[in-house]
Amino acid sequence: MMSAVKRYGHISYLVEACPQIMKLYPSMTVYVLASDFDRVAAERDALQLRLNAADQRIDELTAQHHSEDSLDMVAPSHEIPGTSGMRLNMLANQGE
Repeated sequence: MMSAVKRYGHISYLVEACPQIMKLYPSMTVYVLASDFDRVAAERDALQLRLNAADQRIDELTAQHHSEDSLDMVAPSHEIPGTSGMRLNMLANQGE
């Protein structure tokens, strides 16, 4: 969550630009302190880095999942549906 930033307006002197003042003076230029701006910009940048890292991780996991799916299609099973290897061996041994 981003930190709160105090906004100031200039009406022949500097005042805190609360919503009520903004209604009275809608064309008033609003300022923020440089320290507040820098702090919030740093928070935004840190959040963007976290978001980028999470997106990268999602992309990697998605690619890994798709590559595992494609391996299943490349190496088909040679089993007969509805049978097990043990059962086939048993049937083959009975025929000897």
